[in-house]
Amino acid sequence: MGGGRQKRIYKISQKVIPKENGMFTFINHYSKLKLRPSFVHVVSGRYSTEDALIDALQEKDFRLLQSSLWLFNHITNWKRLHALAKEKHLEPVVGALYDTARVVLRTRRMPENVYKSLLRKRMKKNIVILPHLETNDPRLLDIQKKWHVIIPLAKADLEDMR
Repeated sequence: MGGGRQKRIYKISQKVIPKENGMFTFINHYSKLKLRPSFVHVVSGRYSTEDALIDALQEKDFRLLQSSLWLFNHITNWKRLHALAKEKHLEPVVGALYDTARVVLRTRRMPENVYKSLLRKRMKKNIVILPHLETNDPRLLDIQKKWHVIIPLAKADLEDMR
């Protein structure tokens, strides 16, 4: 405090205040579906939308999955997203959710080399994201066949997102 010819007075506190840059902060900033954090997600160091998307997929929560589709429009480093998905073994899931986001929302186009690389990693056996939910939308059934990933978003859930 103080200005001009006044002496400067500083308040120094030893209380550590964590930065608000976790997964929920990114999702609530970019998504139209706002989430109340179910746990404290504090990250130190560099954290981007690519990291937030991968963390949301790993949590296996329906609301997180649904609201994370908006992150695809704000990804700038597709190569980093591919590297993170490869590290966590989520390549087909990322590809299937990208195609879902392209059907439902307006998103940026993924580079062709990254898309083909994700497509090469699909499994022969179906991957279940959420075990008790399946889709009934014919547009998403084609994506399920292509990626061998069972997408847990129903037709009514996709209508809510518009």
